[in-house]
Amino acid sequence: PTTNKRTDQYGGSLMNRARIIFEINDAIRARVPKSFIVSIKLNSVEFQDGGFSTQDCTDLCAALEESGFDFVELSGGTYEAGGFYHRKESTKKREAFFLEFADIIVPGLNRTKVYVTGGFRTTSGMVKALDTVHGVGLGRPVCDEFDLPQKILKGEVQGAIEVLIDQADTTMTNMAAGTQIRLVSRDLQPLDLSREDHMEVFLESRKKWLEMMASNEDWSRYGFVDILGLQGKAYGTEYPRL
Repeated sequence: PTTNKRTDQYGGSLMNRARIIFEINDAIRARVPKSFIVSIKLNSVEFQDGGFSTQDCTDLCAALEESGFDFVELSGGTYEAGGFYHRKESTKKREAFFLEFADIIVPGLNRTKVYVTGGFRTTSGMVKALDTVHGVGLGRPVCDEFDLPQKILKGEVQGAIEVLIDQADTTMTNMAAGTQIRLVSRDLQPLDLSREDHMEVFLESRKKWLEMMASNEDWSRYGFVDILGLQGKAYGTEYPRL
């Protein structure tokens, strides 16, 4: 409702605003076998006046189950209002920004599964979340360690590495994540941003990248930071921990 101001059949009430979702689902289902999995990612709450409320999310998830969606992934918030920041101490302890909203939504669903993405860093936190939801999603931590899920399942680690970036700084963490993906696309190992020397290389490379982008008047340059001043290792060859 924050941005959808339409007055036709696709605006107004919750079901009208969600109409296009169900139409897309129906079109997909008409073209794929019954075994094909269809899911959707939802903002559980927008932290703005007139935003998507918890009750809206609960009602919508019930309608999604009735429509045959296999699972719903809950994240939340809009960038304008800082919705990706932790809001309550109890939520911090359970590591997922919106796990508390899943507590409300999950009991009302019978077939549709619920996943939560956002804030998970430790194995214990992920396991604890499974008391409520059916699975967790990992984003930025996996950009630093592409094999993190495998390491967790093998019992080799207790969680993600502690990078030297403020996790509340979404601009910086997203830029770092994109830079790591850029390295892997070139068959290079991601930086170990828990190391001060790697962090310094990233920050210096970022500074030069920002200077370059400031003069990018024709928008011909895009993407993420190119790492300079470090002899990269082949992908799969881990840097030693300092």
